[in-house]
Amino acid sequence: MKGSSRRKRFSLLCAFVFVASLFVGASISAAETMKVVFIGPLTGASAFQGVSAKNAMEAAFEKGRSGLPFSVELAFLDDQGNPETAKKLAEEVGADAAVRAVIGHFNSACALAALDAYHAAKLPAVIWGAVHPDITGKGYPEISRLPAQIGQYSKRLADLLMDQGYASFAVLGENTSYGELYRKTFVESVTARSGQIVLDTSLEKGAKIFTEVVEAVAGANPQAVFFAGFPPEGALLKMQLDRKGVKALFAVGSGISDPMIIRLAKGASEGIVGIQEKPLDSLPGGKAFMDAYAAKGFAEPPQSYSFFAYDAMNLILSILKGNSAVPSREALATAIRGASFEGVAGNFSFDANGQSNMDTTAVFVIEGAQWVPWEASSFGKGSVPLPGK
Repeated sequence: MKGSSRRKRFSLLCAFVFVASLFVGASISAAETMKVVFIGPLTGASAFQGVSAKNAMEAAFEKGRSGLPFSVELAFLDDQGNPETAKKLAEEVGADAAVRAVIGHFNSACALAALDAYHAAKLPAVIWGAVHPDITGKGYPEISRLPAQIGQYSKRLADLLMDQGYASFAVLGENTSYGELYRKTFVESVTARSGQIVLDTSLEKGAKIFTEVVEAVAGANPQAVFFAGFPPEGALLKMQLDRKGVKALFAVGSGISDPMIIRLAKGASEGIVGIQEKPLDSLPGGKAFMDAYAAKGFAEPPQSYSFFAYDAMNLILSILKGNSAVPSREALATAIRGASFEGVAGNFSFDANGQSNMDTTAVFVIEGAQWVPWEASSFGKGSVPLPGK
């Protein structure tokens, strides 16, 4: 292993670093040791996703590490949801020859900022949360992604809303690559079915006052408002729309479809429709995942993307167990890309660009201060009317 100087440089780059050395079997030389590094938001607005994904990766390792023929060290690094930090961390782990794989990134901007560094270092990275299509669009052999792309989320949500009779939409998104592309794909999904876009605009990420946007929405008088961003801005926007008297349905992208928006928006969150992953208890391996996660006693519950980090770690473990010595980065990247693996949601594999064939997207609605699958909700059953129509 490369010693304390490497870890010191890690600590300068991230606000939170946790390193756990987990050794298997008898004493093994440094040449027979490798690292798998988690990178994601462990602090900041998206930390609820990052911490739970880190936990899931750790739970997978604890459950599956028995039988490894060499020593594996895990490291957990905080990109803070900041693309510049993500890029620096990717360059740092790429320069550490002991690092053979990364399980990385919830925020699309962070993943996009890190891609070239992984490619230059020939370092395989399995993406556990970021959904921008350009992440796999470059066709880098090192980059493989488990979640669906943004367009799949947009289409499923738009289709359900239009099936419910919504025909006019105000489309809003934060001014990031994630927000802009979510807006674009949602607009495409609506217009493909002859829906009307009465407003299409961005708002400032991190802003707290949305007077101009709220006025524009009120003037456009849509049946539904779609917002692509994250819970802090989403909660504030929804409450300000309510105060203005906007009666439109409020729908959100996958970055907001989390319990945090319920805590922040409180009563204003009732009836928000969102797109996220299918309920864990509906997935073939959901119970086994929840049991493994619970066995670790984490304070934080699993979130919608946690099982992707769990699957990524288990996939890497299955490949490592088939090697008698630490594989090269190139060999591990090739093995990941060619894998057919039984994960939490069932069997998955990757296409030539590294996109998995999984689509676990599902529509939910906030009812009684919790996210409820659409089909199981009073709104979905038609016993409670939706706003805006």
